[in-house]
Amino acid sequence: TEKAGKPEIDEAVKKLLALKAEYKAATGSDWKPGAAPSSPAAPAGGSGDALNLATAAQGDLVRKLKTEKAAKPEIDEAVKKLLALKAEYKAATGTDWKPGAAPAQVKQQSPKQEVVAGQKDGPGGELSAKVAAQGDLVRQLKTDKKPKEEIDMAVKQLLALKTEFKAATGSD
Repeated sequence: TEKAGKPEIDEAVKKLLALKAEYKAATGSDWKPGAAPSSPAAPAGGSGDALNLATAAQGDLVRKLKTEKAAKPEIDEAVKKLLALKAEYKAATGTDWKPGAAPAQVKQQSPKQEVVAGQKDGPGGELSAKVAAQGDLVRQLKTDKKPKEEIDMAVKQLLALKTEFKAATGSD
């Protein structure tokens, strides 16, 4: 195989650095090989559901970093993002964010009120989104070959959400 020329390498390095900068702007943390991207902050004026999910995901990330005894600057950065999301949620909905609470409606409805998994607005749609997010988390934990206890805890949460969804909607 031939070596690439210096101009080609320089162009590839510039592109890589630009992508890394874009990743950092979107997630607030440096890119690391094999790292799952943390959920980006919802845009200003995002829906209450989107802000609720983003805040919950960021809270999960903070808990994960703390249990893994991550470096203090990394935890501090994640906590700052969590606090910013909570402030954004309060600005959008007029109420404080609480874990597990149904999100308050945003004062101005977002046009992106997609139906998730064929469910209408209301608890079914919200629970469906939670089930999907938890399922994604379980898959990511398995992909990252996390400890069995951590995966089992996430699966238990997924099963509880599925049970709650079935009780609320009457369907699986």
